[in-house]
Amino acid sequence: MLVSDVLMPFLGGRDLTERLSISRPDCRALFICGYTNDAAVRHAVYEAEFAFLPMPYTQLVMAGKPRKVLDSKRWAVTGR
Repeated sequence: MLVSDVLMPFLGGRDLTERLSISRPDCRALFICGYTNDAAVRHAVYEAEFAFLPMPYTQLVMAGKPRKVLDSKRWAVTGR
């Protein structure tokens, strides 16, 4: 499972998942980001239907979200 911030220098989370999908198409992706109102975040995550966890989040939420992502076939790095 890949847990990545959406906005990173040099290589964003969406670009990272696209590269990862070549060698690991069944990998799951969970994006996190503190800039939930940013248009780039909405475009990269919401429109692609990737799993998303906005910051700040509680330990309880962080503990449950990865399990939900791993159990779902919806959030593979291929965006399906």
